[in-house]
Amino acid sequence: MNEDAVANEDLFASLLDKFDAAYRSSGTLDFWQLHACSAEMRLRVEQAHDGLRKLDSFLSRPSASSDATTRETTPEDQLSMLSGMLTQPMQIDRFQIIEEIGRGGFGIVYLAMDPMLNRRVAIKIPRIETLETQSLRNRFAKEAEISASLDHPHIVPVYEIGQTSQGIYIVSLYCPGTNLAQWLMEHPDELNISQLVDLMVCIVDPIAYCHEQGILHRDIKPGNVLLFPSAFRSLPFLPRVSDFGLAKVLESNLQETVTNAVLGTPLYMAPEQVSSKHGQIGPATDVYALGAVLYELLTGRPPFASGNFVETLDQVRKTPPTAPRKLNPSIPSALETICLQCLSKNPADRYSTAGDLLKDLQSFINGSKIAARRPTLLKGLANAVRGENDRSQSIALKVAKIAFVSLVLFWSIRDYRG
Repeated sequence: MNEDAVANEDLFASLLDKFDAAYRSSGTLDFWQLHACSAEMRLRVEQAHDGLRKLDSFLSRPSASSDATTRETTPEDQLSMLSGMLTQPMQIDRFQIIEEIGRGGFGIVYLAMDPMLNRRVAIKIPRIETLETQSLRNRFAKEAEISASLDHPHIVPVYEIGQTSQGIYIVSLYCPGTNLAQWLMEHPDELNISQLVDLMVCIVDPIAYCHEQGILHRDIKPGNVLLFPSAFRSLPFLPRVSDFGLAKVLESNLQETVTNAVLGTPLYMAPEQVSSKHGQIGPATDVYALGAVLYELLTGRPPFASGNFVETLDQVRKTPPTAPRKLNPSIPSALETICLQCLSKNPADRYSTAGDLLKDLQSFINGSKIAARRPTLLKGLANAVRGENDRSQSIALKVAKIAFVSLVLFWSIRDYRG
């Protein structure tokens, strides 16, 4: 991956966040801040915010069924709605928007009421600029349809997918609770090892179910694990994984529009994702992300968490993770071995599917022998020779040279002695 391209993506994300905050608070954008940027960067930021303005404008329109005597929406009303203080209901098809409950790289998520079934739902609307052509919208709708076909107790169900002239939306079960990322920040060290493994099983099980059907997630992270306010087994909540398969079209679109760019959260992305080796992406890619989540549950931090975006990507590609037991000595050795096998740089060295990982977790719970094994020195040298890890490669070459010289000296002394 070109590091300049990655740095550009880091800058773009930073500018987008800054301009989002400014737009939502005041409704104005200070594009003069872009004077030092390249023309291409200025254009990208302006297009992104133009798409956001169009989306907000569409969502703030009164529905066709609204009272004809309702006054026109003023600019002040628009700003009030954009900042989250809604003065009148917004509507998407039959769904009445209640409030915004999240936004990010994917788009905007709203809490809405379905008057037909009298229930609250979550509506996700991708950013307009991420699905800029009808072809991409159709592909995204197809992926969403596949997600809607999934039936598992630990998957957030998708109810329906709709398209309007302004864009596409996805309707799913509304979670009144929080997500795992937020919960871990607010409740550090609250769960014991047994509970953490129970939680991990609840996350791995639906991924294994999807792998059996040939479906990948591609964006597994704590933020995509929703916690419903209902006790489950030893846990104080019911975890469910969301956004199955929806990263696929966005990833393809990003490849087409931004050369060598990265989509997703680097903290949980496999080396083949951050290196743009898309031909290697498969079930083992999801296994890596599951290992990264397990690592964070056990140690309180992701495997790689540099404050610099480019450095984090470089660590994901090249640096072995610190052994979890060095950060938390109470972690059982077998559980550490399971975690480290998931985080192998080479996809072939990980569990082949989430189902295999699930079996090992269940073996750990039952006190049975696990299938995972720690890499041997020979395996580490082989990995280094394949060029998977530049740092390991340099160390391995030094070790190999020392071993060769030692062997030559040994045989020379033996021959000399007769």
